[in-house]
Amino acid sequence: MFIWARYRYLSGSLLVASCTRLTAPPLPSGAVAFIAPQVYTTWWKITEACSGIHAEMSTISWYVVPNTGVLPFGSLPDVQGYWSSSGNRIVLAGNYARDGGTVRHEMLHALLRNGRHVRSQFLGACGGIVDCGQGCIADAGPAYVDPDAARVTADDLDLSFTVNPIPPSEAVDSGFLRVTVSATNAAPVPVIVTLPPRGDPIKPWPPTTFSYYLFGSSGGLSGGELALDSGATRFGPHEAKQQVFDFVIGDSIVLAGQPAGTPRSVPPGSYLVRASYGGHSVSDTVRIGP
Repeated sequence: MFIWARYRYLSGSLLVASCTRLTAPPLPSGAVAFIAPQVYTTWWKITEACSGIHAEMSTISWYVVPNTGVLPFGSLPDVQGYWSSSGNRIVLAGNYARDGGTVRHEMLHALLRNGRHVRSQFLGACGGIVDCGQGCIADAGPAYVDPDAARVTADDLDLSFTVNPIPPSEAVDSGFLRVTVSATNAAPVPVIVTLPPRGDPIKPWPPTTFSYYLFGSSGGLSGGELALDSGATRFGPHEAKQQVFDFVIGDSIVLAGQPAGTPRSVPPGSYLVRASYGGHSVSDTVRIGP
């Protein structure tokens, strides 16, 4: 059986994700207009719900530059997409046009009508629903440090996950589905979660927060998010954090070596789904498609 580990810390983390200007910049070379696919409507509603802001997606003009993972934007040579207030325009690098976290990131800018990465939205209310990598985190500013927060482990959190739509089907949302993992601090006091270390002790990587593992008759895939932001381990009293992992129903499991931004693909079938935060996990069997 082939098990592919795909960690998403490169997506929306090492590349700058979004900016805005009052005057729309010229469209990148090769940009073409496109009609938002069916799943964008669902992603828009999800972003509306987490942000608490409602607007018509039909007012957005969508553009894509095919066959690329980065776009130039002003002095930045490598953004994955951007929103411009002039014309309410979203331009996406073609490889990321079906990447839920990236698309919802730009949708949140459009809903907020703001090009800045407001911490309370990008890492708070919509944290884990939209991608927010290193550039986004830096723009959002430092997380609040509660001096009275108790130190706990991931095992002290309540963990759950949902799969949507129910049931996942090729006939709904263009075959896309979401595994949403939730971790909740059940205590009435703030806590800081101590996560297991990763990598070389001399040069450690950031530890893993949310992760997933799917395994079925066709093989499996796994991946997760790294604690790039210190706020990822800080929970307020009874606070819940979540992470959305997007998939699309396909003919086979997507193998390593695909371009960044390529949707995680799973064929129809029955899967063991294990969802984790900091190694603390829950699991269940889920039927996907057709």
